[in-house]
Amino acid sequence: MKKITFMLLAMCSTLLSCSNDDSTTQEEDYAALKIMYDEIISLSLIKSLPCTNPEEWAFKGIGTKPCGGVDSYIPYAKGINITVFETKIKAYNNAVEAFNKKWELISTCEVTSMPKAVTCVEGKPALIYQ
Repeated sequence: MKKITFMLLAMCSTLLSCSNDDSTTQEEDYAALKIMYDEIISLSLIKSLPCTNPEEWAFKGIGTKPCGGVDSYIPYAKGINITVFETKIKAYNNAVEAFNKKWELISTCEVTSMPKAVTCVEGKPALIYQ
């Protein structure tokens, strides 16, 4: 029951923060997205947990392009609270989609390549693409 309540709360706050309120500027809306993104990065531990074993890391798609599809991928430590992390990413993705629609953004419709794995480079997690 706690999970459902938490997810509903996250979705409601997302809808409220990215409403089609015409009183906000594109810069203000982008700043709100940046705060959400920074929180996800913090939760992922990519900046605070040294990467010594790539097996302790995974990756997740984040963001949505105006044309559809994942915008990019980020590594995250497998030891974090995955439920909270994925809920935050879902809320962020919904907010990005609302932002794209509100501001009628366009982009290329290229498919973002999915990484093959995570490796450790100088103590930081890095994505491997093929």
